[in-house]
Amino acid sequence: MITQKPGGPVPLYTRPPIIYLNNTSRDIIYAIEDLNASEKRTMAAYTFDAGPNAYLICLKNDVEKVIAKLNSVKGVEKVMTAKVGAGPKVLDASESLIDPNTLEPKVKDKE
Repeated sequence: MITQKPGGPVPLYTRPPIIYLNNTSRDIIYAIEDLNASEKRTMAAYTFDAGPNAYLICLKNDVEKVIAKLNSVKGVEKVMTAKVGAGPKVLDASESLIDPNTLEPKVKDKE
């Protein structure tokens, strides 16, 4: 894994500048970079949504250390974990949210 600063410098050069990270976001970046440096490997990678919310990716064996590091960051309100799901599956046409003829969203009849 290679970590990269979210958005790079481009959003800062727009007028007005786009600054969507907050102090806690930056502290999470520093904490994860510190963790990776202390472990001498990329233990966790981070990315952000279109706001200050951090999403971290790590191996299952590293989850506890990553959570412990996050819990040391002032301002982190909630840490949630997720696992890889079952993957894609073929739906029966009745389960689809898209009409196969029009390729438009199905509209449920209001009763």
